[in-house]
Amino acid sequence: MPVPIAQMDRVDGLRHPPLHENMGSDMTQYRGPALALIRVPNERSVYWQARQQFSTLGDELARLADLKDGWDSYRAAAPSPASIATAERILKLLRSAMLPPSRIVPSAEGGIGICFIDADRYADIEIFNDQEILATAYRGRSDPCVWEVNSDTESITEAIRQIRAHFDA
Repeated sequence: MPVPIAQMDRVDGLRHPPLHENMGSDMTQYRGPALALIRVPNERSVYWQARQQFSTLGDELARLADLKDGWDSYRAAAPSPASIATAERILKLLRSAMLPPSRIVPSAEGGIGICFIDADRYADIEIFNDQEILATAYRGRSDPCVWEVNSDTESITEAIRQIRAHFDA
């Protein structure tokens, strides 16, 4: 049965008011500490750390797209749109493998270098402007192991597997 208009104000007063209207200082004092407790596990989470790292790496890659020829003052070619696109694809595969690189840098030979550094171990995947891809891995002063990587997903995934094995050994 509908409520008569004369009783509407009384009925509105009996309804639960919206939460934002009742939040006084006694309620909001718990908001900050509660949010801090939520952030702590996120900051310790490998997933969230990797997500942040890959976000930062994506920003670095976007900045490399703005480089001009001669960026190093020695006439080095700027990374080509094709090398940037390949690097983006490799970053996606690295993210799927949960293997974040240490940094992304322009290559003095023209292209992009995706670098992995941990103590005395080093590896990289270098994408040249002509779409040639080389991977390198070495430890300390040992001779580097260098191999060609095809641009297909299977070959890139195998290079990622070898780099992971290099750091896990």
